[in-house]
Order: sequence, then structure tokens, then C-alpha cells
Amino acid sequence: MNTIIDISACKRRERKAQQQLFNHFAPYVFTVCRRYSSTNEDAQEAMQDCFVRIFNKLDAYNHHKGELKPWVAKISVNICLNRLRTKKSMLPASRAELKEHHFNIPLVQDTERDEKEEVLLNAIQKLSTGYRQILNLFVFERLKHKEIAEMLNISEGTSRSQLTRAKSQLKKIIEKNKITHYGL
Repeated sequence: MNTIIDISACKRRERKAQQQLFNHFAPYVFTVCRRYSSTNEDAQEAMQDCFVRIFNKLDAYNHHKGELKPWVAKISVNICLNRLRTKKSMLPASRAELKEHHFNIPLVQDTERDEKEEVLLNAIQKLSTGYRQILNLFVFERLKHKEIAEMLNISEGTSRSQLTRAKSQLKKIIEKNKITHYGL
């Protein structure tokens, strides 16, 4: 379903247009916020902060420079990273976000797939904050190690090694979960 959002009306602070923008982007923004928050309540607070910033900065949005979704995403990630700097916690993406970002989970809905997705989500949640942060920025935000290094004030090598360790730890957690969950 293609929703047409009247950005001009949003900039004029017309409530109906703002509600339309919110309704269109809320699930996406909430997914981003969940990845960087330790609880759904924190994610909801972050989402509220994101929309406050989005509506306050909407005058700066220029549709000639790019689509609205990446602009919303950038604001949302920046809000979450700022919150992370103070709270030092993160949470993985939702199932829909995982399907969207190269975890090779087909869109077919079945019990076995749902279980595998839940195992992956639980495993990501168990990663240390630093590993989750690097994993989110590299896998979900598709940033390069140089960009991550600049953003987090670390070296590129640290970013690379953290991602490698995150993947290794993720694999171990998943294997352990399979043994525990399935009694293997």
C-alpha cells in the first residue's frame, strides 16, 4: 500500500498530516528503536523522541535531496545512539527487520521459521552492548567500518574485530540454545 504523505501540511503542523506521517513510519521507527533499546518501554520512549525531532526538523527535509524514509531512519538512529551513550543498552531488531536484512530468512511464515527467528533474536539480545552496537550499525544500518569507527570514536580495526567477535559469539549462543531448546 502506497501512502502519500503531505509533507507541506506536516510542515504547517496540520494534525491530520502529522498523524498520517506518524502512522506510516511508526512501525519502522519502533523497529529501529527496539534494536538500540533494552526494553520495549525504552524503545517507545526513544520512538517518541524520534518523532518529536522529526516533526521539529521537518523544515530541514528537502525531497529533492532524497527520500523521506532514509531521512527518518538517520534521525532515528542518531536519537538511539545518543540515548545509548547515556544508557549503554541495546536490543536486536524485530523479526520483520531481520528478514529484511540479509539473514536469509524467507518470508514464508511457518512454525519452524518462527522458532529460528526467535532463536536469532534471543541470541542477538544476549550479545554484549558493544557487540550488539557494532552488529546493528554494520548489518542493519549498513555502515562501513570507517563510518562506524568515526561515529563511535574507535579504530576501524576495533570495529572489524568487534564484528568478528560478535558473529562468533552469536554462533556459540545459537548452538547452545539449540542444545538447550531441543535437548540435543
